[in-house]
Amino acid sequence: MKKKSIILFFIFIFSFIITGNLSSQNLEKVLINKHYPVYFLGLDFSESKFIGNSGVSGYTIRDKFFSEWNYLFYSEKKKYNIGEYIKIDNSSRLKRNPENWARMAGNSIKYRTDIVEEIHKSVDPKKIVLYSNYNLEDLDKDKLQEVVNRYDFEPTSPVALTFIVNYFNWLTGESKIAAVFFNSNTKEILFSTSITGKGSGKNFRNFWMNSIEDILGKLKKIIDKEIVK
Repeated sequence: MKKKSIILFFIFIFSFIITGNLSSQNLEKVLINKHYPVYFLGLDFSESKFIGNSGVSGYTIRDKFFSEWNYLFYSEKKKYNIGEYIKIDNSSRLKRNPENWARMAGNSIKYRTDIVEEIHKSVDPKKIVLYSNYNLEDLDKDKLQEVVNRYDFEPTSPVALTFIVNYFNWLTGESKIAAVFFNSNTKEILFSTSITGKGSGKNFRNFWMNSIEDILGKLKKIIDKEIVK
C-alpha cells in the first residue's frame, strides 16, 4: 500500500511538470502532501516602501537588509520553517509524530531567494523610504502578476511561493505583504492574499523579521480556511 502511494505521488508530480497543468483547484493537493516540493522565493522588496524615519537609509536597507532578511530563512530554518506553515498538518489525525511531520514538510521547500536578490539590484534606494505616513493600498492582481512575470528560473517543480512586500511601516510597527502561490511554469497566479504583521524586538533587522513570523502564523490559518476545503 505504501509503495503504491509513493508511485501515485510521483505520477502526480510528473504529470504537472510535463504538462504545466496546475490550477488553483490543484493547489490543495500540493499543500496536503508533505513531500510535494514547493519553491520559496523569499521576500521580494521590488515594490516595497519603508514608511517613517527609522534612521536607516534606503541604501542600507537595499544593500544590507534585503539580503539579511532573506538569509534568515536559511540560517534560522527551525524558526522560519516555511513548510510547517504552508503544508497542511494531518499528523494528529494519522497519529504521527508532529515533529517528524514538520521536519519532512520543511524538507519539501526549495529555497530560491537568489531569484529576488538579483531583482533587488535594480531597486532605486532613493525611492524606498517615505518619511510621512502614507495610506498605501494593497498591491492589486495586475501588479502582483507583473512582479511574478519578472522571475527568471527553470523550475523542476511547478509550484512556487513568493512574499511580495507592500510596506514596512515604522510609524505603526506593521508590515504588509502579499503571499502569492503561482505556477512556476506558466507564471499564472494560483492564490494570493494580503497579510499584515506586527513587528517586535530591539533592532531593525529582528523587528521586521518578527513581523514576518507573525504573518506566517496568519498565512497558515488562511490556507486552512480558504484553500483546504
